[in-house]
Amino acid sequence: MSNSHLHPESDLGPFVGRAKELQALHEAFEQGRGLVTISGMGGTGKTRLALEFARTRDHPTWFVDLGGVQRPEGVVAALADALRGAHRVTDAEDLLRAMSELGPAMVVLDAFEHLVDHSPATVAAWRRAAPDVQLLVTSRVPLGLTSEQVIVLAPMTPDDALALLATRAKLADYAFDADANHETLVDVTSRLEGIPLAIELAAARLQTLSAEQLLQRLEDRLAVLRTGKRNVAPRHAAMEATLDWSWALLTEAEQSALAQCTVFRSDFPVEAAEAVIQRPDATVDVLDLVQSLHGQGWLRTVGRGPTRQLALLDVVREYASQHLTSADEQEAQARHTAFYLQRTAHLVSSSALAEILLDGIDDTGLADVDHVEAIVRRPEVSARERTDAALAGFVLLLRQGPAPRVHQLLAEAQGALPDDAELSAARLALAAHHAKRFFGTPLKSFLTLADALK
Repeated sequence: MSNSHLHPESDLGPFVGRAKELQALHEAFEQGRGLVTISGMGGTGKTRLALEFARTRDHPTWFVDLGGVQRPEGVVAALADALRGAHRVTDAEDLLRAMSELGPAMVVLDAFEHLVDHSPATVAAWRRAAPDVQLLVTSRVPLGLTSEQVIVLAPMTPDDALALLATRAKLADYAFDADANHETLVDVTSRLEGIPLAIELAAARLQTLSAEQLLQRLEDRLAVLRTGKRNVAPRHAAMEATLDWSWALLTEAEQSALAQCTVFRSDFPVEAAEAVIQRPDATVDVLDLVQSLHGQGWLRTVGRGPTRQLALLDVVREYASQHLTSADEQEAQARHTAFYLQRTAHLVSSSALAEILLDGIDDTGLADVDHVEAIVRRPEVSARERTDAALAGFVLLLRQGPAPRVHQLLAEAQGALPDDAELSAARLALAAHHAKRFFGTPLKSFLTLADALK
């Protein structure tokens, strides 16, 4: 096997995890796919996965770094330079001929995201000229070619994330004891949300910080997640830098949509996104914006089937919220409030409330709890809106718990009511009373509660 054209293993450190993704790559090429793109948000380890996979191949493989290339002729020049040891290449025609003569081989095109508009004239042309050459592309944006197999790289699993953090911490400090810090490292990886770049940047901090100190400082992730290493590209030197690189690839409409999505503090359905995101003009479809953001890794899907929701990583929410003005945030919050109050109105106005409580709440409704809690805590909402939101949360939580969360929600709503909101205060007081004595409460009491909450 000849893989001498790849980066040396010593520059990258040991490979950790991603067994499922490696298997998916093997299956894609074994099934005859000649063009596979690993896509996803910055920092998820696309390059590292591509290099690890390429090393497993039994034919020559060339690696082409396109991070600094800006024009299509630069793509041709970069690939020509990579192939120079095997073929004489002076122009685009020579390159097509050289690729056709490679036979079974693999070319890794790294960091193609800013060049996707040129993919028909480059990648597609190379596929036609050299069908025996497998192309493995890393890009934060899929190329959009009909022959392309896309593998979206999600954050690492908790176990893989913990293993990566422990491995990188040991490289940074040989004396580091991962076993002695196990519980704290679990919390650290949870805060880092399985993003490999974030994990590696955090591990480097363990040279000077204890695991406990690192966990505390992750309250401000973007300030902590940066490195002083000299052999990394600037866009990989800090989590904020890699997000800046990805943000610059978005259209203005996509940037605005993502910034508005930061008002969602937990998972949300696409219908909520369509209600909250204000389009720049009538020609832009919100669903198209959402799908594009999902394809670039900014948004994730959670769950399958009818319960599928959208979600943002916390680090994405923290970053994108910086691009939302105060006025735009208030308007987006107002649309968010209107959507979720309408969505949960049946919980507080239906005469069948007692039946809802006794029969339990559909699991899909529990995803709304975080959103109605957010409404309760907004100072600009009216007493009626705050009360309805708190009561909706009360109904959703009462059957599922935890009880302290129910009491906290109602107490916050009561504490924020103005003095003249007597009816709202009475409704919340009645809900609080029933929350305290929920278990064993007779059906008649539920009917009384239902009538009072209408």
